Amino acid sequence: MIKTLGYTFAFILLSLTSYSQEVIIKSQIIDNKSGIPIPYANIFIQKTGTGTVSNKEGKFNLFTKPNDTIQISMLGYQSRIMAAKKIKEKLKLSALTYSLNEITIHSQNPIDDPKEIIQKCIKRAPTFRPEKHYLSNIFLKQSHLLNKNYIKHIEAALNCYFIPKKGLWNINVNEKRNSHENRTFDFKHLYQDYLLSKNIGIRRSVNKSYRKMPPENELTKLIPLVDQYNFPISKSLNNCFFACYPNLKVKRNLKTLFKQQQFKIDSLIQGEAENYYKLKILPTHKELRKYPFITVGYLLISMKDFAIHEVEIAKVKNPRDKRGITSFISGNGIQSKIKIRYKKLNGKLYPTYYSEDCIDESASSSSMIFSGKYPYIKRELVFCQNIINQSDIQELTPKKWQDNLYLPQRYHEKFWHNFPTLSETKNETILRKFLEAQIKFKSIKSIKK
Repeated sequence: MIKTLGYTFAFILLSLTSYSQEVIIKSQIIDNKSGIPIPYANIFIQKTGTGTVSNKEGKFNLFTKPNDTIQISMLGYQSRIMAAKKIKEKLKLSALTYSLNEITIHSQNPIDDPKEIIQKCIKRAPTFRPEKHYLSNIFLKQSHLLNKNYIKHIEAALNCYFIPKKGLWNINVNEKRNSHENRTFDFKHLYQDYLLSKNIGIRRSVNKSYRKMPPENELTKLIPLVDQYNFPISKSLNNCFFACYPNLKVKRNLKTLFKQQQFKIDSLIQGEAENYYKLKILPTHKELRKYPFITVGYLLISMKDFAIHEVEIAKVKNPRDKRGITSFISGNGIQSKIKIRYKKLNGKLYPTYYSEDCIDESASSSSMIFSGKYPYIKRELVFCQNIINQSDIQELTPKKWQDNLYLPQRYHEKFWHNFPTLSETKNETILRKFLEAQIKFKSIKSIKK
């Protein structure tokens, strides 16, 4: 009897332990009818709010407990709520179907003037700002590429504290893992950028770099400082509140977009709780006539309250430009591209996903570009968790803030075992492995010498 009770107690204890242990869910979100992967869907644990987004192939990884409830949502699809243990390799979402009459009946009559829609967006934007300070846990993935091949790769876990009144972030690089440096530099150009970061004028920086240059080993130490000057994390995070701050101090805020671009209503999209306008951002006649790059993109705007739920803005090669200037600026025909997705919580907008493509200023120079080499950066941010409770914020706020993504940092493997990340696509895995092999080959070669 005692032996039987012992076995029973051991079995219960083992069951409870395994049930409380975290497991990793790996799945791919696809369309129920077509089987096409659904990218950038939101996946989060209902109890904690921790989550991630699916990659371009619809795939995602998430650490969770078997008894946790998971919610999967995507604009234009019916949301699904299910237990973590029931999620399989393929997860199907059903598209919402509607007619134009249904939209007209269940909401206000659609506005047919895109400029009027944007004006209402600008007017309502400040009402969607989070009123209280909050802390975000963010996963960052940044790839430095040269002609579509990886030359450096960084992944980081960030703690970011948002200050609503200023529209600014305090940033801390909590953990980081990255490949070794495999970029080649024009050290004269690098030194000029370093001098510019010290508030020395362009003319003086150029003159100083031509007169006297520090030795190459000293210049190599400047790379993290120049990277931080050219592409800090704060630049991306400030862009994230495009939908709430119409006067945001960035190149393309909502007000300048309204003044400088043309808009066209592309379609009406049905969501589960509300419907949306999809507005195309189009180049002006002046842009097409004068400039090598033109602005294109789209906005997804709520028909109910004019909140922006998704935005994509890109500077692309002007098809009418015959001067060939663009070929010396960007190899893929894109000068810059930004995509932001938002989630509404208690009437306020919070970013869930951000991506940005731009030229790698630190590793580029006129000599490289003229020789057909195009270094650029792709950065992605996944907002894994927003902590709004003020007592939790005080407990989790870092004592020191370190926002330089490029400084050396110790790697703790255990940390990454249960931190939400953005899954790699097949192509990204191939590029990363090729980069690792190149770096390994280089280090072996240097040892032999």
